[in-house]
Amino acid sequence: MREITKEFRTAKSRKKVTVKGTVIEKEMVTLDGHKVEVEMTVEVEGHGKISGSLMETRAVQKEKYGEEYTHSFGPLLLTEEQAAIIQSVEKGA
Repeated sequence: MREITKEFRTAKSRKKVTVKGTVIEKEMVTLDGHKVEVEMTVEVEGHGKISGSLMETRAVQKEKYGEEYTHSFGPLLLTEEQAAIIQSVEKGA
């Protein structure tokens, strides 16, 4: 078991976002005999932990908040670079 921690700041308010993943390797009966599972938490400075899943933003959100927000995670709107940080933790990288 190993832990991954990555951070970034929100685009407008500059609050720190901490993305933590605990990578758990499990022995499974599969072709490669190996499975990696990641338990992930996302915490926003001043707001605490948030839950959600990484999704592409809808056209309405982009129109209202700006084209630079390509993804969302719960209530957070994210740029492509911020979304890539969350994706890397989800993949255990």
